[in-house]
Amino acid sequence: SYIDELRILLDKWAIRKVSLIVPGNPDGGDRSINNGLRALSGVCNDDDIILIHDGVRPLIDDQLISKNIQSVKEYGSAITVEAVIESVAQINDKGVSIPTRSEMFSIKAPQSFPFGVISKLYTQAEKEGLRWVDSAHLCSLYGMAMHFVDSSNYNMKITKREDYFVFRALYEDLENRQFN
Repeated sequence: SYIDELRILLDKWAIRKVSLIVPGNPDGGDRSINNGLRALSGVCNDDDIILIHDGVRPLIDDQLISKNIQSVKEYGSAITVEAVIESVAQINDKGVSIPTRSEMFSIKAPQSFPFGVISKLYTQAEKEGLRWVDSAHLCSLYGMAMHFVDSSNYNMKITKREDYFVFRALYEDLENRQFN
């Protein structure tokens, strides 16, 4: 519902980098990514590098983008991760498992791949009716090797009201660093 408003803002601020605006999916998440991948199928070559990123992570920086691109060139994928600082428990009907913290990482965005590889995975998963959380989860379901890159310190996700206040503090810190 905001596509027309977005076009007005892009024109108002003379932003020329945006070449496609693709509607999301009512279910959100990876179904929206699949819409984007379909829209790119007429634009991208199979070896073009795609960075899949969350709009709710606005503090991405050029270094993280560059690390992702380099990783895809060298290893065929880039999954941005951050070491967890809390213990993690897997709780299900089989019981509780608490893995060693040093082996646990939060998977973040961007998640990056050659266009042909990731678009084929999404198409296949959709045809098979699979359910997945994100691109990294989809890769793990199909046994695809993944290469991990460390996230930047500011690559937070804004999902709750209080996250916005943390975002504002981080953004202010970044702004102050530019002028000092």
